[in-house]
Amino acid sequence: MRKTDNLLIWILMGALALCVALGLRLDADMQMAYQPAESCQVLINEICAKNETVIADNDGKYRDYIELYNPGPETNLSGYRLTDGSVSFRFDSLILGAGEYRLLFLGSETTGFSLSASGRDSIQLQDPTGRIVSQAKLQSVMADQVMVYGNGVWQLSDQPTPGFSNDRAGRTAFVTGTAVDSLDLQISEILIANRMSLPDEQGIYSDVVELYNPGDTALRLNGWCLSDQASQRFRYRLPDVSIAAGGYLLIHCDGENYLSDEGTIHANFALNAQEALCLTAPSGDYVTVQPQYSGDDISLTLTEDGYRLMASSLGFSNTVQGCSDALQSRIDTASPLVISEVLRNDAGVPYEGRLAEAVELYNRSSITVNTAGWYLSDGGDPYAYALPAAKVAPGEFLVIPVGQQTTGFGLSGDDVLYLTTPAYRFSQPVACSETRPGCSISVTFDGVQMSYELMEVSLGYENTQAGIRLFQESAAPRGLRLNEAMSSNSTYLTGPYGNATDWVEFYNDGTTAVQLSDYRLMDGMNGQQYPLPDLVLNPGAYAVILLSESDQNLRAGYEWLPFGLSAAGDGLYLMKDGMIEDYLLLPALYGDVAWGRPVGKQYAAKIGTPTPERAKGEEALMSQMPTADLPQGAYNDVTGLSISFSGPGQIYYTTDCKEPDQHAQPYTGPIWITETTVFRVIAYEEGRAGSEILDLTYLVNEEHGITAVCLVADPADIWGNYDGIYVTGDYASKEFPYYGANYWRDTEQPATATLFETDGSVGFSERCGLKIFGGFSRVQAKKSFACMFRNRFGNSSLDYPLFGEEGIGSFESFVLRSGGQDATVAKIRDEVITSLASDYLGLPVQRNRPAVLYLNGQYWGIYYIREKLNEQYVAGNFNTAKENVTLAQQSGSNVPEYSALLKYAQQHDLSDPECYAYVCSQINVDNYMDYVITQLWIENTDLGNVKFFKTTGMPWHWALFDTDASMRNPARNSVEKFLRPGIVSSEDNWSRLLVTRLLQNPQFQDAFLRRMAWQLENVWNEKIVVERIDRYCQLLKDDMKEECARWNPSVRQWEKNVQEMRNFASRRNDYFIGHVQTFFGLTDKQMRAYGFEV
Repeated sequence: MRKTDNLLIWILMGALALCVALGLRLDADMQMAYQPAESCQVLINEICAKNETVIADNDGKYRDYIELYNPGPETNLSGYRLTDGSVSFRFDSLILGAGEYRLLFLGSETTGFSLSASGRDSIQLQDPTGRIVSQAKLQSVMADQVMVYGNGVWQLSDQPTPGFSNDRAGRTAFVTGTAVDSLDLQISEILIANRMSLPDEQGIYSDVVELYNPGDTALRLNGWCLSDQASQRFRYRLPDVSIAAGGYLLIHCDGENYLSDEGTIHANFALNAQEALCLTAPSGDYVTVQPQYSGDDISLTLTEDGYRLMASSLGFSNTVQGCSDALQSRIDTASPLVISEVLRNDAGVPYEGRLAEAVELYNRSSITVNTAGWYLSDGGDPYAYALPAAKVAPGEFLVIPVGQQTTGFGLSGDDVLYLTTPAYRFSQPVACSETRPGCSISVTFDGVQMSYELMEVSLGYENTQAGIRLFQESAAPRGLRLNEAMSSNSTYLTGPYGNATDWVEFYNDGTTAVQLSDYRLMDGMNGQQYPLPDLVLNPGAYAVILLSESDQNLRAGYEWLPFGLSAAGDGLYLMKDGMIEDYLLLPALYGDVAWGRPVGKQYAAKIGTPTPERAKGEEALMSQMPTADLPQGAYNDVTGLSISFSGPGQIYYTTDCKEPDQHAQPYTGPIWITETTVFRVIAYEEGRAGSEILDLTYLVNEEHGITAVCLVADPADIWGNYDGIYVTGDYASKEFPYYGANYWRDTEQPATATLFETDGSVGFSERCGLKIFGGFSRVQAKKSFACMFRNRFGNSSLDYPLFGEEGIGSFESFVLRSGGQDATVAKIRDEVITSLASDYLGLPVQRNRPAVLYLNGQYWGIYYIREKLNEQYVAGNFNTAKENVTLAQQSGSNVPEYSALLKYAQQHDLSDPECYAYVCSQINVDNYMDYVITQLWIENTDLGNVKFFKTTGMPWHWALFDTDASMRNPARNSVEKFLRPGIVSSEDNWSRLLVTRLLQNPQFQDAFLRRMAWQLENVWNEKIVVERIDRYCQLLKDDMKEECARWNPSVRQWEKNVQEMRNFASRRNDYFIGHVQTFFGLTDKQMRAYGFEV
């Protein structure tokens, strides 16, 4: 052998040794990376080569599948291969837990191969070295037939169990599962009407299901399934992701079935309220929840109290805070474009010649914004209106006309405006609920956050006073203008009988004459247009046109249009060729105040001294009323209050309730008060007349348990010897009841009435006419008041629910009743009696609400807010118009209809059924019985207080009121006194004629006595009456000490007086039943037959 051959042999042997060494090293490394076949126990456990309906994969497709099962410990299958002999699929990362089943769906997109249902294939699971771990020779199968492995052999089966054991238990778990009350994973929210709550990564709003992990550790979702059908619980297999402890997972149920790059999960089904949502655990246990629809963006949420409907809180806790957090998460606080102003058409401000709606956008950023990809919505469809592509420079505004023809939607008070960014988030939403004539919803910036408030319109300009003026000037016409108007006129341009009408003034500020007949005037209240008269108005000239629904008794020499203006606020629009040329928006006006413009200006203001057909400068305009930084109200547990006033010009004020002027105290800075104080405040702008007076009352540490009412009026109007409504004056008779005294006059003095609710907040504060109310109670030291709401004082009605939801909400007047004849006795008689009669018998009464009264800041005692028993009371409480009401009082002799009824009753025998039926057709018999019986039981000795009424289609009804002179003497025989024929006495004016004639009819008498017995048992019994007495005492107890100190009697005497009422309730029925028995001549047996206890 040559040396070269030996050398070659040694080289080959060395290479071989190196290969062996390397092989051993590779084998050792491989053992660390995978488990070899001899240690791996994973089995191919089930094979479906023709899967048509068994189970879908995560894409919703029915692919062939192989089930792996690990009966041993946790196994790492990384590097293992699944092969059909020709194509192999390598597991890059797969860890199979002990006892875990794992489905592998086969196909060209998943494993690179699928199976043959004809049985030609074999399938093997190989470790990374190619050693076979598990294998199966496929058999020919039919649709949904499977091969299952058990006891070392393969068998065909018609009962697939993918994901479960190949036995009866597995089949049950797969097919029917086990319905349980709860799982480790919760369906925490279901939203099936996702309109604006949460879009997916493409901006699409679909149904959403929220899952929540209530556990302490992360939860892996492998093997969990979700479905909209309990019969197909495995319709959608959740992706193999984990939910952190206390975390949420959102699933968009849109039928798309994919996991986006952003991690958004899309299921292969959508939701509806008819199918239950089913969540299935890997064990086969499942829960179902029935979705519910209750409106857009209302979710069915899981709370501590179970499932309930509430606003969406997707991704957050199902609490009020969670709902807020969810909404805030949708808002892009750094959005460069924001909604900066919203104009609704009910503001009455035209834009581009029409009463239109508009939204203003503002670029608050430092970069130019392209509006392509931005959307505007009213809350229905977030993509309702795609903004046209436009560039908005920093600090610029973009005004978008809104309407069906432009944006596809209009605006209403229920709408919320959304501006959607290109990232599918919202700029700050704006609620459109608030509105006021002449105003838009405008955004203001304080450097940190945005806030919205009602301001005068400034579309296209900054939301400042300067911006408002610029907008007004931009809309100012050149030529014919609306210049001044009056809607509450009693003095100017009066007719032949002193009557005054509304009017409007036109002014030509152009350079050429104007033909008025080319224009129309539109009434903002009804939208009707009226042609202007055939007049020529030269440059610089004025023309006044009277406005009245009637052309009777108008001032001569003036043209007239057939409509009037509302003193509560109205609009006038000058129209030409269908477009609005000019407009005036009149606020609420009263007391001969006009609304108009100074020469050459577009803005308008109140004019205290109207100037029809004359030029007016700034000096004619009233200054803007000042405001206070601290709302008036009742403030308790405070050391004092600091009050600051603001407004243009110099501010003056008084604290003695006299009307302020320029001679009053000048305001120079915050005012500190430590006791109850009334401020009357006025402002004077340079060159203008004084403003309206601002009346404010601050109750400081008064500590009342009931409502407070504060009346503010000039002291001379209350206490002045000549005009004061509360005093006797110089012309009173020296004899009781002192007729001629000031308090007997029907004089109304201007005042402000304010109500503070029990929490100290302001219920209302309105101008009114104040007068003394009542009959002989006017003579008493503690008098009653009536607050009258009329245009000459302010609003023509008080729109406030004085008596809560059960009462009417609008009042032309209300009464502050002192208690009448009971004012210094028990102080609760009429309230106890009438409230019982209303609650138990349904008798019409004046609702009552106790309140403490402050008169010009001075405590005036406990009063009762009462409805005024007049035509408006009947109209409001019986749902009819005032003109349909006939109101009678006392004996009714002043009402021909009622007088005729009494005459009929007197001249006919009412025992005759026909005559009786006629009378009954004219009155509400039940109401009349209850009214009479109540008056008898309470033994009212002041029967002059009688009012009854009828309306169109409704017979006579009697109202119970002013019963202070009652419940005094339980032994008084009111039955005998009030039911004998005739008149009780000349001063009582209470006719017994009707009731005594009706009692002649046996049917009426029988019903009357039965009703009387029922009342004694169910209304006028000791328990019910005493409970009502105690209720009022409890209500007033905290305020009675101060009341008694002001007006007498002492608290001790008051308690005695109240006890007398209780004694009356205790003893009255014993006497009353005896009086009834005697008067009607009934035996004990007959009395018991009627229901009396004898």
